Amino acid sequence: MSKLNCNFGFVDGKNSTHFARTMMLSDISILMNFGGRDATYDVYRNVVVQENLLGKPSQKSRKLSWNHLSNLYSLSSKHCLFRAFRRLYFLADQGQALLSFQLAYARDPLLRVCAPFLAGLKIGQQISREDTEQFLAECYPERFTRASLKSTAQNINGTWTQAGFLKGRVKKVRRQPVVSEANVTFALFMAYLQGHQSQMMLSSQWVRLLGLPDEDVLRLASQAAQRGLMVYRRTGDVMEFHFPDFLTDQEHEWLHESS
Repeated sequence: MSKLNCNFGFVDGKNSTHFARTMMLSDISILMNFGGRDATYDVYRNVVVQENLLGKPSQKSRKLSWNHLSNLYSLSSKHCLFRAFRRLYFLADQGQALLSFQLAYARDPLLRVCAPFLAGLKIGQQISREDTEQFLAECYPERFTRASLKSTAQNINGTWTQAGFLKGRVKKVRRQPVVSEANVTFALFMAYLQGHQSQMMLSSQWVRLLGLPDEDVLRLASQAAQRGLMVYRRTGDVMEFHFPDFLTDQEHEWLHESS
């Protein structure tokens, strides 16, 4: 995979919100529904920290929640990933939880580390917190204390459950989440930002994460195009995916420079 471009809103490195929290689905849902399609970063911060929109018990917990939310979701229109997320969020029908996960996945390196393990489970296969603990311990043999390993594994499994990839409480079971046209549009857009073109976009990690066969991805892409979410054209094996008005002129330049 090519290097993630932080100018677009991707985050690389070793830090992770999941050392402390899940993807905070309830909080991001409240915030998005409050802010609508055009709230600014400062407005989001004010309603979380000053007005306590999320109902946190203390000023400290409000600030911590804000830090975690802004780390996971950017919440800034300077990042095209967040602009695309917000643009699609209100069109995602049943796919809002998965759409939130997709953005968090682009911004939380630990979620991406865990993807081959969790997304690789067969539909119906069981997984426990201890299974995720073992995976994390093997990936980072000297990183976690026993307590932090347990809590991080719980948070990771909780996020994949909130997104619809798992169900159950203690013993979780792998399932296929509901995927909407908006989810496919967002996944293809992230592949586009990584420089993938035509059929290669279908094999990107962003699209493969959805767990759909290519024909279902293309069917949803066609439906997305009919709804005006993106542009999709196909002639034989040649495919074109375009995202009008998703990028600024400066972002187009960055994309050209990285390709």
